[in-house]
Amino acid sequence: MTSIFEVDEIYRTILQYCDRPTLVRLARTSKLLSEVPLDLLWENLEAFSHLLRTFPSNLITWDASERAQPKPTVNYLIVPRDWNRFTSYARRVKTWSPEDLAYIEEPVVDHIAFGRNPEYILPNLTHIEVMATTVSGVHLQTLILCPTLESVTIWNATPTSQTTRSMNAFFRTLADRAHNLRKLTVHWGDGDVVSAPFVNGLSEVFSQGNSALNSVNLWSPECIDARGFSLLAKLPCLTTLHLNLINTDDASKICSEVRSRTDAFPSLQNLFLAGLVEEFPKMLHVFGNSPGMVSLGFSVRKYPMSSHLIQLFTFVASNFPYLRIMQFNVPKEEINIQLANRLYYMDPDSYLQDITVLQPLLDMQSLVAVHLELGVPLHLSDIDLITIASAWPAIEVLNLCSDPYCERTRTAQPLATVQGLFAVASACPSLKHLALFLDCTTGFSENVLANADVVSRTLINLDVGRSWVVEPSLVAALLSGVFPALKVFEWAGMDTSSSQVSDRASGHAASWRQVFDLLPIFRAVRANERRSRKVEITECVMNVD
Repeated sequence: MTSIFEVDEIYRTILQYCDRPTLVRLARTSKLLSEVPLDLLWENLEAFSHLLRTFPSNLITWDASERAQPKPTVNYLIVPRDWNRFTSYARRVKTWSPEDLAYIEEPVVDHIAFGRNPEYILPNLTHIEVMATTVSGVHLQTLILCPTLESVTIWNATPTSQTTRSMNAFFRTLADRAHNLRKLTVHWGDGDVVSAPFVNGLSEVFSQGNSALNSVNLWSPECIDARGFSLLAKLPCLTTLHLNLINTDDASKICSEVRSRTDAFPSLQNLFLAGLVEEFPKMLHVFGNSPGMVSLGFSVRKYPMSSHLIQLFTFVASNFPYLRIMQFNVPKEEINIQLANRLYYMDPDSYLQDITVLQPLLDMQSLVAVHLELGVPLHLSDIDLITIASAWPAIEVLNLCSDPYCERTRTAQPLATVQGLFAVASACPSLKHLALFLDCTTGFSENVLANADVVSRTLINLDVGRSWVVEPSLVAALLSGVFPALKVFEWAGMDTSSSQVSDRASGHAASWRQVFDLLPIFRAVRANERRSRKVEITECVMNVD
């Protein structure tokens, strides 16, 4: 006989594919059928106001004059019986999506705090995303923290001094209650108020014995000090760590208490650092004893000097020889373009990047993914690309600075051609994603197109960035034939219409748009040719028989 538990699971599985209106209709049926729909409808809380409206109608008044979000006002003290309906829905909530709680004022939070039942407000909450834009909002979400939490993400792009101070109590409460916490992410702005007085409170989260934390992402600067870093190093389950060292003048001060330890970060596999490229080797010294390191990533806010890159990559190759993923990024949306361009103009030779920068990494044959976006061109010839392909035979993802957006280098013509592209794709049988800065203005002709054969059947994503191109139709015809599995084609400026941006500013974006538009047409032609060829072969075999 099928148990009622199995029937319930089947029912729940079916309802997971139903849309919201269907779930709402089912929730209004009998109690036997409504429980599971109600669980699914309330599983993710989009707005705390939805829960507030489950209180008795005469308890809370809503100010409808507020256009964005009506503000609630509690009319009298909340007593235990007022919580009955609220609790029946609150126990179903598992996740709380990012919500701006500016409409929740401090008196409402006080009423909830003093009138609530002894149990937790959302007793089964596992994930919360905190938009700490107001002090009252932070206080409310501090009340919500509970032992079932596994993941906490905090967002505030423009923090104030008041909200920043209120986060200290939030983190201390989190440390006291959420002993099963596995993932913590902090995005605490990048404006004038980035100095975080909640450093001590945040450190309390890391000081819990037998912590289950396996992922800590501190994307904001000045969130960690020497004590906090020392506590991070002791976390037994920590596998992923992201640290922002942007405003750190000397990274060695932060890791001073950990430098002499051989048991630091015992389980760490993925490390991502943001800051000054010359400071990274100082910090990396303490991670050299992490035997399972799989991925290293770096992010800076100015164009890196070639000497600093060589020093960093040499250190990485010496201390992490079995690394599988390597990233170095200069985010265009975060860099100070005016300052970076001025520094480049003062000493352009110091920023000249070529194969010598990559030379230390070429001995790391275990690499399966390399992502480099330096902001300035990485001058690689076809021969250099062949050298790289032979050094990384197992590579699956390869991005070699396809988008050099530095204004001072817009006229720099790429050295690598389509022949280098084909050489890399054919020499790396596992390659799926490839991004290169190429000169596609030469080497194309009807003869080349007619003699072209399939180069790679595994490449599904090609990013040409700011590569040069003059014959879109020939390029599209060639790419459709040599890369039959290609599904994603990208270029710099693809999100901007050709009428809004010039070729010089976007890296031939208008021409690459034509290539993109023609690829499906040529792909269909190629598919038809392959079908015709199969028919011809079949007929020949039948004739022979």
